[in-house]
Amino acid sequence: MSRETALERTSKINSIEDPRVIDLCIKRLGLTRPEFDQIVATPPRTFHDYPNNYRLIRRLRWPIQTLSRLNLLPESAYDKYFNCGT
Repeated sequence: MSRETALERTSKINSIEDPRVIDLCIKRLGLTRPEFDQIVATPPRTFHDYPNNYRLIRRLRWPIQTLSRLNLLPESAYDKYFNCGT
């Protein structure tokens, strides 16, 4: 791809940023434009913002690992929570 072609492609509006596509999504979601703008303006949330058992699971890391090494728990029980993404 030449530089000119790349610059031409990047200068075009991405389809997801097209105002017509955004308006269609708002309509399909049954929202008004101010409601949509309020949702988009909120800061991103993580799982820490919601009730969960994360602290308990982190405290049980070493017992779960030990039980997995002793074959009293399947290795997948440890891998599921502590080796994901590695």
